[in-house]
Amino acid sequence: LGAIDGFISLLSSNNKQVVGQAIWGLANIAGDSTSNRDSILNRGGFELIVKILEKTPTYSSLVSNGIWALLNLCRGRPCPPFERIRCSLPLFARVLNESDDNFVIADALWALSHISDGDEFRIQMILDAGIMPHLLKAIRYLILSFELINRSEAKSVLVPAVKTLGNIAAGSDNQTHVSISYSDSLII
Repeated sequence: LGAIDGFISLLSSNNKQVVGQAIWGLANIAGDSTSNRDSILNRGGFELIVKILEKTPTYSSLVSNGIWALLNLCRGRPCPPFERIRCSLPLFARVLNESDDNFVIADALWALSHISDGDEFRIQMILDAGIMPHLLKAIRYLILSFELINRSEAKSVLVPAVKTLGNIAAGSDNQTHVSISYSDSLII
């Protein structure tokens, strides 16, 4: 727990390299167990990482490490409390809209698949955050350019994108309807 507190305190450093290493450390710790994940969440680490990334251009390596950290903080059973991770939805929408790094996009999509793998309330919050157009834009881009880009890289993005779309479609009748109506844009 001392390492978690130390890394969280380093998130306020003025040195971007120190912040990046602190995020990397927290990502590794969070990925180790749900109890570590919960310790980071309970100490406000998630919200601090989101605030840092909101001010960072999506092409930055800091965003790459940060999205990976947020992914690790969103995964695991039981799911983390939605109130703790809700603040990340606009950031994930921005990353899906602005990033051209398929690895960052894949991590954001995996995080969204974990967030949407729950009750209808979580799914509705994802819809309300405006994620669907960005999700479908990513899927459409990959389908249209599948022959032009590395296939394993394309699959690394398509799998979590389709999983997230499936989670949304498995929600309430209205959420299923929304996912189907948005999915019409995939018809090529």
